[in-house]
Amino acid sequence: MTFYHTICGRTVRKSTNADTTGNRDTAECTGCPFLLPYGPFQWDDKTNTYHREIQGHECRMPKCDIDYASRFSGSIENRLTCAVHSLDFDFLTRVSDWIAATYPGKEIQGHFDADTIRGVEYVSAGRYRMTVNCAQNKAGEAAKAALFHQFFNDDGSRKDMTPEEEKEKVLDLIRRSIGDTDQKEGTNHSNNAEYTPDEEYIGSTGDRYRIHHNERAKLYRTEVKKNGSLFWVPNNSSFYTELEDACREFDAVCCVYDLKKYSSPCDICRCPDCDDDDCCQAKCDKADAGLGCMGSDDDCPRLNVNDDDQAIAETPAAPVCSDLPEFDYSGLTDQTVATLHSAENMIRTARRDYVIKVADAVGMAHDELSSSENRTSSHSNQYTEDTFIAWCRSVGISKSTAYQLLQVSNLLDKSTPNEQKVLEQAPASLLYAAAKPSAPAELVEGVKSGDITTNKQYQDALLRIETLENQNKSLLNSYESERGKASAAERKQQETDKQLEANRGLLVNIKRSNDDLRAKMQELENRPIEVATEVDYAEVERLAKEKADAATAELRAALEEAKKKTGITQKFDLIATGNARDGALTCASVIRSTWKTFKPMLLLVTDDIDKKYAVEDFLAAINEVKEDAEKCL
Repeated sequence: MTFYHTICGRTVRKSTNADTTGNRDTAECTGCPFLLPYGPFQWDDKTNTYHREIQGHECRMPKCDIDYASRFSGSIENRLTCAVHSLDFDFLTRVSDWIAATYPGKEIQGHFDADTIRGVEYVSAGRYRMTVNCAQNKAGEAAKAALFHQFFNDDGSRKDMTPEEEKEKVLDLIRRSIGDTDQKEGTNHSNNAEYTPDEEYIGSTGDRYRIHHNERAKLYRTEVKKNGSLFWVPNNSSFYTELEDACREFDAVCCVYDLKKYSSPCDICRCPDCDDDDCCQAKCDKADAGLGCMGSDDDCPRLNVNDDDQAIAETPAAPVCSDLPEFDYSGLTDQTVATLHSAENMIRTARRDYVIKVADAVGMAHDELSSSENRTSSHSNQYTEDTFIAWCRSVGISKSTAYQLLQVSNLLDKSTPNEQKVLEQAPASLLYAAAKPSAPAELVEGVKSGDITTNKQYQDALLRIETLENQNKSLLNSYESERGKASAAERKQQETDKQLEANRGLLVNIKRSNDDLRAKMQELENRPIEVATEVDYAEVERLAKEKADAATAELRAALEEAKKKTGITQKFDLIATGNARDGALTCASVIRSTWKTFKPMLLLVTDDIDKKYAVEDFLAAINEVKEDAEKCL
């Protein structure tokens, strides 16, 4: 159970959790200006109109406390829709009249009429919302700013009254209205009331009235269209030369039937403002005059307004326009014309069960006009999709609505008899959604089986499916990305391993060359020294030079081979010829170059044991050379 608060200050407990709901316990509230009639809209085949079967009156009440302060919501720095929230209907009327008088070019549009109040507009802490639309240009943006500065302070509050004063005004109006109900009954209209000629007024019985003005004869006559009748008939036999006399006759009618200005449901429909792509009536241009607008209030999508002020629109169906284009039946066979007339009759008598029956009729007409057999047998080029659309327009069905109805017809054709019975009970918006070619098969089966019974359930399930699909795509993309990274890392590792093997082979070759060089040096050291009885210094110098040349030639060849394999660019400028001193100095350079070659290779060795053996072997060779060199001093 949830506690709700009425505008007059009562607290009502209801078994619902909606943000705003209706209070129908209003037996003691007769006369309250915030009461709204409730009851279903019924289609009358004879009058081709909808009228509400009033079952009682209710007031709208929110869960939160009532906010009596009028406020402006929205921004004046953009061209989006804004709104005025208030319970002071006089203030809303003043704002509405100011907009109409100041901006006849419709730079901004906003209208309030106490006779066409819609319950779903009580969306802001119990306040009524008047939506103001802005032209999508600089003039519209400037007009919206002018409206704001005309009536509101910088914080969006009302200029001319405080919240406390507004609250007292609203509560006082309720008290006076309820207290004066008995006195006002039967005198809703004075003899001075005036009615606009040729405009329609509707009474509590559903009968419609008007004062017909014959301009050529300069006469006025009251007429009535009885509920269930197609024709206007005189309300009495009198003709009047003065409008005031006809208005007095209307006063007598009003005392009995409480006449109100008649308006088509299309006049207050918010479908043109809706941005829900899943709704067939979104962005409606009213070309169908409400023919396709058959979704119940619970199924109507939320409007394109501020996030904190969204409301579900009431969009009852409206009658078909009387000024529809005529359809050209020429070029069609009698059988085809008869079939089309049959389909037209079905449409005219199927308003109550619009989606199912009209979908069948549209499907029948489409099958007839798109039949290749008819096209061949009649030798006429009229059997085309264009002809089908022209026929649909002639009965008040736009192209988009026609193809949506065809989708519904196909859905029914592909269903079993039991499934068709379930679909016939489904709301229009759910049928439109399930009939889309893009509808998931599992959701369509859920609608056919009766597991999904409202459009809200369908859209929630569709959102879950889309969310899961997006998650799966994201996971798949992540997996592919990681797999690509892993493949790249594996290729890089393979290249590194190949380079490592190449470096190891190069290191082995260098080590082998060093071992060969060390063995040759040892062989020279162990060779016996021949002592001449007479020293021939020239011969000694020649032999030393030959040995140095031979030693450096072999070492230089080994280093050149190592240089080619490792890519070392250092140039070795070994002296091919020279004396023993030059040869000794050259050997020192060779040792330093060997170290420079050995060091980067050592860094590439990843195995610690191999690295240890290589270092120990190198140091052993260095120590061995050091010891031998020290002995020569």
